[in-house]
Amino acid sequence: MTPIVGNEVVYRYCSYQDPGPSGAGQTWDFSTAVTAETHSVLFTTPGSTPNGGDFPGATYATEYDAPSDIYGYVEVNAAGGFGLGSDLGVFGNTHFSDTKQDLKFPLSFGDSWSDTFFGDLVSIGSTGTVEGTISGEADGYGTLILPWGTIANVLRVHLQTTTLQTVLTPPPGGTNTVNESAYYFYKPGIQTQLANTSVANTSSFIYLDQGSVGFPGSIEQAIGISVAPNPAEHEISFFFGAEGHVRAGIINALGQEVRTADLGFRAPGIHRHVIGLDGLSSGHYLLRVISDDGQRGSRPFMVQR
Repeated sequence: MTPIVGNEVVYRYCSYQDPGPSGAGQTWDFSTAVTAETHSVLFTTPGSTPNGGDFPGATYATEYDAPSDIYGYVEVNAAGGFGLGSDLGVFGNTHFSDTKQDLKFPLSFGDSWSDTFFGDLVSIGSTGTVEGTISGEADGYGTLILPWGTIANVLRVHLQTTTLQTVLTPPPGGTNTVNESAYYFYKPGIQTQLANTSVANTSSFIYLDQGSVGFPGSIEQAIGISVAPNPAEHEISFFFGAEGHVRAGIINALGQEVRTADLGFRAPGIHRHVIGLDGLSSGHYLLRVISDDGQRGSRPFMVQR
């Protein structure tokens, strides 16, 4: 879930779509969603943004409809994905001193988490605080159908968020509470959401445009894979989405399998595994993950010493 810096994705915005049922082996069909408008998201380094130094823990920044100078800041670590705040230029900013956990890692079907968040708010001449609670559950897995195609091995995450904004200055101030229920659809190897449907002050359905940079090859594979670091030296850590008995292999440039790993039986969801690379020479390799029922996925990477 750490996007590649420089990639830009396009999302299509539609009227609200019912999220459908939870549970195992679902098919969520949004094939008839009609696009009302499109917006882009550019992934960039926090240090390249005007006020990135105010978010020292950020792993990456997002710029909406670039060039806009409207940024969001995210930290991704072994525990999950955390919102650090936003910089809306002349419209103000938000800094979370207690960050908001938007995702939990690793995450399998049936897993859940909850978190509280708190921060400072500046908005068009007013100052205040923003705080709330967020809870998430991986409540379903299966097949996602979008207007442009079908994606297998997708995990659905249900997020419920309550946010309280309090204006402190200028007086007399005031409060505003927003309750949101949203369903997000993820696939390993795709470093951003495939789609989401949400109900808050307004309701909408958003999905990833098929032509977004860097994603078509990963979408087509049954088992999505994300590898880091790349290039790697001593080991790689990879996330994958699969169920049942799974194994992994590393293939060299000659097509030889030079390393294998039995990943055991995996419940449906997003899983993490580490493979050591000591003894492998510098060069290009392919990580391949295969399940007993024949599903597979692969991701190229480089060993560099």
